[in-house]
Amino acid sequence: MNQTFNLKRFFKYVASYLWLNKWYLTITALLFMVSGTLFSLFNEAPGVLMTLSLGIAIVALRTNLPDGPQRHLLPESTVIEKFVTESLIKIAFVAIPFAIHTAFIDGSQSLFTDGFQIEYLTLIWVVMWAATPFATVNFTKKDIGSTAARFCRAIMTLNVVFATLNLAQITTHALDSVPDYPALVNWLLLTVGTALFVLSYYLFKKRFDDYKKSDKINED
Repeated sequence: MNQTFNLKRFFKYVASYLWLNKWYLTITALLFMVSGTLFSLFNEAPGVLMTLSLGIAIVALRTNLPDGPQRHLLPESTVIEKFVTESLIKIAFVAIPFAIHTAFIDGSQSLFTDGFQIEYLTLIWVVMWAATPFATVNFTKKDIGSTAARFCRAIMTLNVVFATLNLAQITTHALDSVPDYPALVNWLLLTVGTALFVLSYYLFKKRFDDYKKSDKINED
């Protein structure tokens, strides 16, 4: 298939993806997105960081892996269309609570408050793209079995999340205040997260390429 981005095909894929994952995404949204929003509305900034970070990591575990049964139920689309779909879902876990938070702040507050401080957003950015490569690591059934593969992905992803949260806890003195990072640290976190984003796409594409090769071998 031509690997160009086709908007019509993309929207068809998004609709099918959301429908097939509706229960999983609904439950995770209720557990993490809604709770993160409520934490922000009640000025509990640490709760926003913890719930949204964990929610994003768990959503990453649901990546539409090429050897999953859903692959055969979704419309054909390019790798970039698949990656953009799943990236937007993870970003929505932050963007939607942030939009609601923005609508409810009063004139005396800054836009970036109550868990959406720049320092927290850069930490969440790192968690978002640190969890994704671990979720897409090519643990095949042939190598270690499907159950073990899922277990390894879950353990490694949660390790990344909790390591990041522990870092946040240390730097914020048990999360009792907003971290006061130098601007350089925030730029560093942004850079690390962006590098992990690029790595995520590389691993995502490689996994689909490897799967197509194995499909062709099996057909031969």
